[in-house]
Amino acid sequence: MHQTAISPPTLTQAQRNPTVARGACEGCHRNKEKCIFDAETQTCSRCLRLAKTCYPRRNKRMGRPPVFGQTSHGSYRVIDVNAQVQACGKEVGGAVYAQVAPYVPSPCTFGLPTSRYGRVSNMLETTEGFLDAHRHFMLGRSFAEDFQAAVRLLFTHSPQILANAYAAALELIPYRKMPIGTVDGLDLTAGVQCLQYLTSISLSPITAEDAASTLMIGQIMLVYDNLIQNKSTHTITRGSLLRVKEWYPALIERPDLDPITLAPVLVDTVECLFRREVPVVRLPVTDRCIVDRMLGVCSSLLPLLYDLCECSWRCKMHIVTPIVFKYGDDPYLEIERRIYGWSPQLPPDFYSKYTPRETAGMLAQASLYRTAALLIIHRLRFPLGMEDDTAFVYAENIFSELRLLATWPPEELGVGLDFPLTVAMMEMPGPGEELFNVFQPMRFRQANGGSVEIMSFIKSITTMRDMGYSGSWFDFVGDGLRGMILP
Repeated sequence: MHQTAISPPTLTQAQRNPTVARGACEGCHRNKEKCIFDAETQTCSRCLRLAKTCYPRRNKRMGRPPVFGQTSHGSYRVIDVNAQVQACGKEVGGAVYAQVAPYVPSPCTFGLPTSRYGRVSNMLETTEGFLDAHRHFMLGRSFAEDFQAAVRLLFTHSPQILANAYAAALELIPYRKMPIGTVDGLDLTAGVQCLQYLTSISLSPITAEDAASTLMIGQIMLVYDNLIQNKSTHTITRGSLLRVKEWYPALIERPDLDPITLAPVLVDTVECLFRREVPVVRLPVTDRCIVDRMLGVCSSLLPLLYDLCECSWRCKMHIVTPIVFKYGDDPYLEIERRIYGWSPQLPPDFYSKYTPRETAGMLAQASLYRTAALLIIHRLRFPLGMEDDTAFVYAENIFSELRLLATWPPEELGVGLDFPLTVAMMEMPGPGEELFNVFQPMRFRQANGGSVEIMSFIKSITTMRDMGYSGSWFDFVGDGLRGMILP
């Protein structure tokens, strides 16, 4: 018997190219948008970008929608019941009505269990829940109301992705005091998917809320990344800033978004001071007096720190040759003069709006950051072993301020300390290590690799110095500090 050869199956266009449309979802179909699915995902690129749930297109009858008809018994219309839903009839007064189970949309695209959203709901709805989740990222309780209001505003704009990001991070908060490796057995799928979302945003924000949502997701993922002891925190911060960089002139005019938009600039700038890189954003100058949950009264110092980073980078790349002499041409002289003459701007209600501890902490932070910047300039000029006495004076001034803060109860303190403390410890590791241990209970990263890595780096610099090394400690930051220096 002659057998007919069977030709191989023909692949569909979607099978040949997984990034093409495979049937428009309901949202794209309704808005007449192109619907594209990436490989191995159940959410199209448009719904992913807008942080909306991606529903399959509903089956409908072809042609025009049916119209109501009138008979002697009343009106009637055609009812189209989804074939996938089993319906049963119920007789009421001689008529039969279809009983169809209501369609309840999934609360999130990533399919997280509903129980995980209890912490997120508590964080949004209660002051104590919000404080519990954010206290390490605020200078005091007085900042909680504005910060919570800003987060709630963003939840009305991008509820789904923010809920997923918060749920992933809050689930790990109880593990922050536990040893490295404790989270290895946990399901980290939700957090990984949020990170993928953050890196998959291909279009620029179209509103200020879009930009702020991206920045908030970046901050939540930075915390998440720290809790799983990853080394990509700097990439997360810079990536989110790069996506919204052009929006900062508009964002700086939105006081209601200050709790969201200013902190990432501080984190990136401090990191770049250590790595001699240029920050993504130079904070625009504004006439209003800003008091921020993390910057305190240092917002006007940030542009100067950006200029210092840029000057340091130019010298590092030999665009400007630094002269290591006490007199003569000095590329750091102008920026040093500006930072030395800087003082914080205080609003009229500064002492009435914030508690005495909060105002004292913010003024101490301003002094610490200014002194730390001057010490960094000194060490950019002079390597270890040169002009050490001046460096010791700067370091001791930092330690004196920190010793006063060390007497405060832990629940009163949220001021950023690791930046000035780390800079001073390069000069005087002994007194610095004592203070480092005193502040450990107040530090967000308690048992994970961030604090351990800082101490390890300080000890390696001290060992090289004792062995006669007379170079710059900045040369070893790239290999010795792979994590992020949180302010």
